[in-house]
Amino acid sequence: MENILIGLGVLLAIFGPLLLIPIIWVIYRLVTRPLLGRLFPPQTSSRKIAQGAIMSAIFLVTGALAHSYIPGKYEYDAFCGKYAEPRILETVNTEGFYRNRVYNYDARKYLEEGGFMFVEGPFPAQPERFRRYSMNAEGEFIEREIDAPTARYGVRDELWETDSGVIFSVKTVYDMSSNRELARAARLTYSGGYLSILLGSYATTSCPDIRTEQGSNNFRIYYDLEKVVLNSQVDLN
Repeated sequence: MENILIGLGVLLAIFGPLLLIPIIWVIYRLVTRPLLGRLFPPQTSSRKIAQGAIMSAIFLVTGALAHSYIPGKYEYDAFCGKYAEPRILETVNTEGFYRNRVYNYDARKYLEEGGFMFVEGPFPAQPERFRRYSMNAEGEFIEREIDAPTARYGVRDELWETDSGVIFSVKTVYDMSSNRELARAARLTYSGGYLSILLGSYATTSCPDIRTEQGSNNFRIYYDLEKVVLNSQVDLN
């Protein structure tokens, strides 16, 4: 069932705009054609009424799509101009860090690829409990519960969505004792508003734009912000 839903989502992302054809036809048949038939003078030809009705249906659908897309896109552009560039105030070298959301596969990645000695974080379903991930000398992955975080630096990974459909994914690196910010980087995504299903993937846009050299570099910094800021000796090339 899950695979069917995923496949359906992919098809809608690609062919979603084709749904506009039957929608326009339904509006034409049930709304604009009957309405114009009553509003036009009796001597008006049926062909002229049909042409006016189909143009009216297209106009209504286009207006609805614009109402769905434009407000969020305007907000997205404003946020993108503000948050696309990572803000790094300080880099340090530390053995490990605390992360507000971390699973064992995340921790393993930071330990094996990031050059860290440990990663700490809360239990996913029990935020009042904490655990530490590390690796011993033999390379064995170790996970154990701790009373409280011991790391000096933390990473806050937050995800939220605005009313107009702009999705924020923001990472903040900070000093655990003072909450002083060391760095911040974000990724924004906009899918096209409440009628995005009719626009498919063609309306989806994200920032930083990985199609440009600068955007690709900014996204790399966002993705690897923990390593960039907390273990700056690691070669990311």
